[in-house]
Amino acid sequence: MQSTPNLSANPRIKSFNGLKVIAVLLIIICHLGLLARFNFCHRMVEVLFVLSGFCMAYNHYMDNSPNTIITGFEIIKQKLPRFYPLHVLTFMLQALFVSTWSQKSLEYLCSVGLLNLTLQQAWFSALQFSYNNVSWFLSALIFCYFITPCLRELGHVSQARHRLLTLFLGVICIRFYMEYMRENHSRQIWYDLHANPLIQGLNYTLGYISGIVYISSNKINSLLKEKLSSPETTLLEVLFIGLYLTCCYTLKDDMYRVFFVILSILPIYILALDKGIISHLLSGKILTFLSTITLEIFMFHSFILYHYPHQYGNTIYYLTFGTLVLSTSALYHIIWKKIYLQIKQKDKKSCYSHQ
Repeated sequence: MQSTPNLSANPRIKSFNGLKVIAVLLIIICHLGLLARFNFCHRMVEVLFVLSGFCMAYNHYMDNSPNTIITGFEIIKQKLPRFYPLHVLTFMLQALFVSTWSQKSLEYLCSVGLLNLTLQQAWFSALQFSYNNVSWFLSALIFCYFITPCLRELGHVSQARHRLLTLFLGVICIRFYMEYMRENHSRQIWYDLHANPLIQGLNYTLGYISGIVYISSNKINSLLKEKLSSPETTLLEVLFIGLYLTCCYTLKDDMYRVFFVILSILPIYILALDKGIISHLLSGKILTFLSTITLEIFMFHSFILYHYPHQYGNTIYYLTFGTLVLSTSALYHIIWKKIYLQIKQKDKKSCYSHQ
């Protein structure tokens, strides 16, 4: 399997590891019925898609190697070993051991199951949360990976013509228009604003454009990266994160969701500097370790939550639930990592034997 080269020479953004972990944990906390006022289920999903787009641009936008992955299918092919076996496993667990699905007709199980196994369920509003109800995230993410080469070319053209801001505003307008039509003409037009790949694809695009801006040479970046001190960066981190959380708490559903998507870019942009105290905390060893199993935590928690019903306010329950999720995720990660390494070694030996 060919790996994606990274010739941009950009240093790794360590704080993003912790940010992804925090976002996933807040989603799980929301699923447990806690901190409902913040609506973290919606907000953190938006953050994750914006962050994914930002990271993809940061890591690969300037990569001009001949071996660079250039098609959406090739990107998906490279990403599949990371999450598809996990998706199939959690799908089978839901299909076999959750009564909601095991009691369905064989025709339903096969037809809807095929959509899930091919990661197409997020395109169908009534089936977005079928089987493992969080796997829609992978379905939408596949679409984002697929459009990435187009975003890259569009970014190069817009940047060459000094129209990157115009592109950013244009995407915001499209995102706003889709939400406006959904909210005001729901009888004629209906699509989910949370799981629909087109909606999340636009959020991903806004993150991607922001990533391009971040790695570009301009006065603002020069000021932020070269002249801003650690205390000043910390102040901006606190300011933007505080502003974002305050808006999440006070505004909630009173604003269009695109507002929160745009607002989330500010703390992400500042955290990317890796210079403040909050960035340092997000780069800690515990969060860095958890970042290696974040996807597993996200995918397994739904199944465990179904079989270990929520006991609101019970501290022992929360500790036990967390232990089950973490141990299951870590165990899967270790086992699959060993299997995957063995498969790669066999592939290498097979290639050498045919040369």
